[in-house]
Amino acid sequence: MIIERGERILLRPAVPADRLPIYQWLAESDITHMMLGPPTYPDAKVPTWEEFKSDYLPHFFDGSAPLKGRCYVIEAEGHPVGQINHDVISGDPLSTWLDIWLKGSESTGKGYGPDAIRTLCKYLKKEYNCTRFLIAPSKRNRAALKAYKRAGFEICREIPEDFVADYNDNVTLSRTL
Repeated sequence: MIIERGERILLRPAVPADRLPIYQWLAESDITHMMLGPPTYPDAKVPTWEEFKSDYLPHFFDGSAPLKGRCYVIEAEGHPVGQINHDVISGDPLSTWLDIWLKGSESTGKGYGPDAIRTLCKYLKKEYNCTRFLIAPSKRNRAALKAYKRAGFEICREIPEDFVADYNDNVTLSRTL
């Protein structure tokens, strides 16, 4: 079931069978070193399967609590190329944190990431009236920073009080629709 079409990608809600592949894209792909783990990210260790499951609870994959967070599979040319998710939608105005990772190097450099981010933001505004989106990569992840800026995000000077840093050098970016 496709929920939204972007310029190059389609988003579909992740299902329980997607949970393990999505974990593997994060923790075991040829681009994991660009996001997590030593030597570049000793402050952000690669999660174990059990740690991933405790962070990405079943509702991220079964749709049972969409306002608490949801994962979506990014598809291009009929194949999965990555995942994007939002966390809790709350506040005034309604806002949420986003996270994204691609399946592997074969999916990078094609514009899928910025397109998926813009597409999810558009969908969350339409579906839940969520208007503020935040994302917080490491300053070391230049490719991610470039992609987020291409998706319309700007560096945010004020850090929300509920923010929990994943890296020692997080850069918080936001976009308002």
